[in-house]
Amino acid sequence: ERAAGVLQNMERVEKAKTTGFRRLQKMDVDQIVTFLQKEHPQIISVILAHLDAEKAAKVFDEFPQDMQVEVAYRMARLDRVDPELVKEVEQFINSHFKADYTQSLGQIDGQRLVADLLNQASKVTERAVLEGLVQVDPDLTNEIKNLMFVFDDLVLVDDRSMQKILKEVDTKELSLALKGASDSVKEKIFSNMSERAATMLKEELEYIGPVRVKDVEEAQRRILAIVSNLEENGEIVIHRVGGEEDVIL
Repeated sequence: ERAAGVLQNMERVEKAKTTGFRRLQKMDVDQIVTFLQKEHPQIISVILAHLDAEKAAKVFDEFPQDMQVEVAYRMARLDRVDPELVKEVEQFINSHFKADYTQSLGQIDGQRLVADLLNQASKVTERAVLEGLVQVDPDLTNEIKNLMFVFDDLVLVDDRSMQKILKEVDTKELSLALKGASDSVKEKIFSNMSERAATMLKEELEYIGPVRVKDVEEAQRRILAIVSNLEENGEIVIHRVGGEEDVIL
């Protein structure tokens, strides 16, 4: 995210105008994992940087933890991808799929890529990767954390923006997402609803009973994608804590 990666993901995909990258984008996650699992982390980092964040996160989730940390570190340090490296990666992909080569050069925000990827990865993966990265480069890890936007960060949204968000979110989706939310987030949401709507939502929360953590996380990611889209369209502003200026997510 930030959420749903949403964030410049399509721009990144547009920059990946090469046949090989387009081919990978259309492949199933399992196929991509099989294709990449024995490759060098640098190759993997460049390829994931050219996939949309949702697919990249699903692929990333399948790697062993030590590989995840290595790939995330290399992605976070990407800036402008060397055209020769892109050429090598493209040829590497095409050698497996017998596609035509076309060169591409993209401006990469590596830290943003990793933040987007971790926002859409599982909580277990997110925690493990951040713990691994902080051992390698604490400053870089903090920069990535500052770019990440998680569900509990909804408390940073002003009331007017929250009301706009709630208009776009399905009630059942919201109730599922709130099953794993902090009390402060719940209160933030309840306080921006009518008394009747808040009461109905609380009843819905009680009614749905126990749910799978995976389902809760997916509901939260879908809502964060809506939040990101609203921000990108200039309809809401999210004020981040820390730094001299507000960071727009």
